[in-house]
Amino acid sequence: LGTGISTDASKVVPGAIGGAAGLTLIHENPATPGNGMVAYITKDYNSGWLPGDIRGAWLADSAAETITGSELVTNGDFASATNWTAGTGWAISGEVATRTGSASGSLSQNVTIVSGKSYVVTFTISGLTGGNVQPTFDGADSGGIFAANGTYTVTLTATAARTSLLFYASGTGTIVIDNVSMRLADIDRSVKGKGLQIFGSLTKAAVASGSQLVGYSGFSAANYLEQPYNSDLDFGTGDFCIFGWLKEAPNSTTECVFGRGAYSGLYSGAGLALSVNSSGYLVAGFSDDAFVTQDQVVSTAVVDDSVFRLIWVIRRAGYFELWSNAAKAASDVATSNANTSLSNSAATFRLGEQQDGAPLTNGTLALWRSMAYAPTAEQIAHIYETEKALFEPSAQCCLAGTGNAITALAYDDETDLLHVGTSYGRSAFKGLARVASEATPVGAIRAIAGGAGVIAQAGATGADVGEPAYSLREELTRNADQLARLGQAPVAHDFVATAAQTIFTLPVGWEILEVCAATGAASAARQREGSGKQWTRSFDGFRWSAVFAAGRAESDWISIVARRA
Repeated sequence: LGTGISTDASKVVPGAIGGAAGLTLIHENPATPGNGMVAYITKDYNSGWLPGDIRGAWLADSAAETITGSELVTNGDFASATNWTAGTGWAISGEVATRTGSASGSLSQNVTIVSGKSYVVTFTISGLTGGNVQPTFDGADSGGIFAANGTYTVTLTATAARTSLLFYASGTGTIVIDNVSMRLADIDRSVKGKGLQIFGSLTKAAVASGSQLVGYSGFSAANYLEQPYNSDLDFGTGDFCIFGWLKEAPNSTTECVFGRGAYSGLYSGAGLALSVNSSGYLVAGFSDDAFVTQDQVVSTAVVDDSVFRLIWVIRRAGYFELWSNAAKAASDVATSNANTSLSNSAATFRLGEQQDGAPLTNGTLALWRSMAYAPTAEQIAHIYETEKALFEPSAQCCLAGTGNAITALAYDDETDLLHVGTSYGRSAFKGLARVASEATPVGAIRAIAGGAGVIAQAGATGADVGEPAYSLREELTRNADQLARLGQAPVAHDFVATAAQTIFTLPVGWEILEVCAATGAASAARQREGSGKQWTRSFDGFRWSAVFAAGRAESDWISIVARRA
């Protein structure tokens, strides 16, 4: 049945991998694997698509609640010895905590730590002559081992309820700790795992009536999200992209969506910010001297209409671009600072407010991401088209049930549905959206097969075969999918070569059958495919290309015979 069948020993089907931690969707770029995309889905969150060299993925939650952040460490500057417990080798004096000797020991403070929550911990190491120190929760949830002087920021996620922040030291030498801080964080769902600190209180509410994904709102001068300096966001002069979903109500003043820079009464160093001005246009401001000499790119699209839009700030080959949904809204062509480095070792990153104020008072944010990569137009369109389904009323985006472990997968290529088995039962995904689910009638699912809308599943207590009921909207979608598979007759796509051109790319949705070429008035001849022959094929996840081993002459005629993919 269909193209995918899996058991608990093999949870891999085209475009998806299942494991103990949840579901991973994959959109590969075979031509350049590092530019592919993944998305992570669990019972609690959906990361959205993460393309290329991802550096952060935030605001991807499904829990509707009010979140409040405050400083959780008392006496983090060690002005006294109170609130801390100094274990073997540790002593507190001179407004620092010092560890000496060779015996392993810990420095700790009692803090209430909630299971499943993430916390950003910052601290400074100085005077180190040997040994190392490791920040943990109760000695269990670790944030890495540090063995050099510097100021560090780590994100720790509690795997259970914990009672203390603990610095564990080992090895021989002196280690000085100071300036300890700990705040509740919004979790980074990317591989980087570096969360955003919560300042003040923010509201998390459904992005549409009955939807599972939540948006963050309530931003003000006191309420925002911030990440301390993170070298992953030092993009230098290279390509990068910061993007996410914004709903902005009509506003009469400039409101800032995000800002990265250093500010303590006066900006210093490189900076970047995205705002919505009083006319409702997007404004990206960037500078190598933090807005003293500032360049701006202003969009042509109004965004303060109380509708969720996918917003993109991109630097591609030295030029800035603004996109709204899947359309380019502005492009920088002649500014002086576009090619300069935006790295700044003192910069913080804020969502919902710029460093000197201008909060996003009328805005709601969801699924914000950062990457050292400029996505292609095809990726932008794919991300928009698949993610916008999560912002519809009653849209579901997470695994059904109370567990994350995937026990079986099957992909039905007739309906374009991914069937996901867990201890709860079956969740059916179309793209990023969960379009159906059911509790298993056969115990924890161990195997699934799907094809032509028919599902066979086996579990701990038996097996069943059935065709699930669909809503009218789902039926219309299925019909559209099947119509798209018609029209498989070969079609010739013709190109006229420029001098030395080697790559000829089909539109999205077409696959190469054969390639013909002619020079001048000569008759077209079929070209041989393969390594060491006339051409090879390349696929970037969206478009097929014919790549010639040698550049074609100007005005050569190339005909690629293709069919619908």
